[in-house]
Amino acid sequence: MYDTKLPSHIKKIARKKKWTKNNKDYDINGYILETYELLNKFPPKPKKGIHLTDVYKKPWHPTFSTQSKYHEIGKNEGGTWVTANLHWYFIPGKTNYKYHTKKELKKYWKHTEKANGNILVLKGKNNVS
Repeated sequence: MYDTKLPSHIKKIARKKKWTKNNKDYDINGYILETYELLNKFPPKPKKGIHLTDVYKKPWHPTFSTQSKYHEIGKNEGGTWVTANLHWYFIPGKTNYKYHTKKELKKYWKHTEKANGNILVLKGKNNVS
C-alpha cells in the first residue's frame, strides 16, 4: 500500500542497479520515480543510514510527518516539524503515537535526531528531549 508502482522501464533499471528491495520506513519507489521524472535520470542510491526527505516516509517511521505524501491518507496524521530559535522541533501526531510509545520515540530521538540539534516535544508535562 505504501510502495509506489514503478513503470516497467524504470523497474528494469532498478533491478540492474539492485534497487529491488522495499524499504521498511521509506517509499523508495516513490523516490526513484519522482526523481527520475524530475531530472530525467535515475537517482543515486542512498548509502546505508542516509536520511531521505519526509515526502517518502511511511506512517510507521518515528518521524512520519505532515510533509509525507501519506499524511492524511486514510487516518494517517503525521507529526509537525517547527523551527524556532535556530532549532527544529518535532511534535508527534496521532499516527506517530499509534505505532510508537513515548519511550520508543525518545530512544529513536536519542540515537538519530538529537545529534542534529533537533528537539522532540511529546504530549504531557516535561516531555522535551
